[in-house]
Amino acid sequence: MVVQSCLKTIDTVHCVHITSNGFALGYIGRTVSSIAKAAYILLQTIFISLNFKKCFIKSSAWINFMFSNILFGNLVIWLGYISDRSANLYYYENTTLFNQTLNCNNSQSITYQAIHSMYTYMVPVTLEYILLATATVLKMLPTTNNTTSSSQNIQFIRTSESNNMKGVRTAGYFITIGVHVPIFVFALLIRFVFLHDVDVMMPYWEAMAAVQKLLTLIMLAVGFAFLEYRKSDAWRLSHDDYILLCCMVAKLIRLIVVTFSICVCKITRRYLLLSNNILYLFQLFYFTLYILMSRRPIRLGIIKSRVSIFIQTAFFVIMIARWGIAAFVFSVLGTDIITDEMVCVFGDRRQWTVIQFIVTPFSVFYDFCSAMHLYRSIHVHT
Repeated sequence: MVVQSCLKTIDTVHCVHITSNGFALGYIGRTVSSIAKAAYILLQTIFISLNFKKCFIKSSAWINFMFSNILFGNLVIWLGYISDRSANLYYYENTTLFNQTLNCNNSQSITYQAIHSMYTYMVPVTLEYILLATATVLKMLPTTNNTTSSSQNIQFIRTSESNNMKGVRTAGYFITIGVHVPIFVFALLIRFVFLHDVDVMMPYWEAMAAVQKLLTLIMLAVGFAFLEYRKSDAWRLSHDDYILLCCMVAKLIRLIVVTFSICVCKITRRYLLLSNNILYLFQLFYFTLYILMSRRPIRLGIIKSRVSIFIQTAFFVIMIARWGIAAFVFSVLGTDIITDEMVCVFGDRRQWTVIQFIVTPFSVFYDFCSAMHLYRSIHVHT
């Protein structure tokens, strides 16, 4: 994100020199905005790094003011992203005064070419950073300091079998990574080789995705069966659980729209796509429930099962793979190249694109957040 702001600053400074005096003030403002954004991100990163494992117990006017400014700054960056992408979508398509004055298309400059080639990968990183930073800052707030989470960590016992669990985790990592390497390679082929002819590869991709979702549902059933006995008085949701549920809602919005479009639109391979999405609906519900239940403290004297550790390790690799594919392979400036062509329920396709600008970062963050929950459960609570 800092690199993106710096590149934009350099290119905007160049635009100040090649434009007339009447429009130079606008580019100066954009330059100052990019510099301020880069400085803000650096300061926020330093603050989070220094206070990552701290919680502010006592509330004061200064602490509330500081956290409010951080959250407000993240919200402004988020709204700026949505407004900027929406403006590009609705206004930059036509040759208007807005397009001519606010966009310096210096396609020959090195910085412009660098921004153009890197922007596809910068956008998901920027949005995921904003969400992760906001979630971390919210966890530091005195009002949301979850005292039960610290007591939960005490309830998780460490035994001599923890060393034996390392072999189980290693086996889970290697087996799951080996199974998902062909899927990742297939996704790279769709993105970089068959991008303009996706329909050729889609039947194979949908079949592989359906098989993976079916196997994941079977693993979830086994995971629930081997889930250790949990304390019944600890079902109260934590701060992280609410973030996970909010991201799940965003993923549901995309999934429901795509499923409805498959039912009402003329789409080839309808039954395969519909079965794939229905499997994903069941998987999303039960997987979220599994994570919420696995975060509850284990009863005293209960040792975590090797099968449970292996399944959680496999789920961790699966969610990391999904996050990487959704954020960096199938994502093009906030939209998904797989589901974008399926949606036909909107009169103007740009409406669906704007909806994706809003919900896609939360949907992708669900995969990352789930992976982090599983990582803590595997490495901290065993």
